[in-house]
Amino acid sequence: MGKNAVPRPRKRTRKLSDMAVLIPNLTPHGHLVLAPAADARALTDDLQRRVEQAFERGAGQGLLDLGLREIGTALLPVFAFWRDFAARYVTTLCVSAEAPDSE
Repeated sequence: MGKNAVPRPRKRTRKLSDMAVLIPNLTPHGHLVLAPAADARALTDDLQRRVEQAFERGAGQGLLDLGLREIGTALLPVFAFWRDFAARYVTTLCVSAEAPDSE
């Protein structure tokens, strides 16, 4: 930079959640994504951050996080649906993975 050059402010990358409330949305192609919803109530900042970080790693990670980490958390109905779905799936996996009883 030159002697009289004014440093440019860094461009802040805004996350989608900075602009709108994000909720789980099943696309027509069967992908679960977080999508903005104008009429949804906001989650707490901490919960929104956790959910967003989990879904950034993929839908499977997002569901796993909801189904394992947010079991006792009061959630909006749309999040509660997917949490319960994921919890049932994890339970089924755990039950089917148990060793069979030997007779």
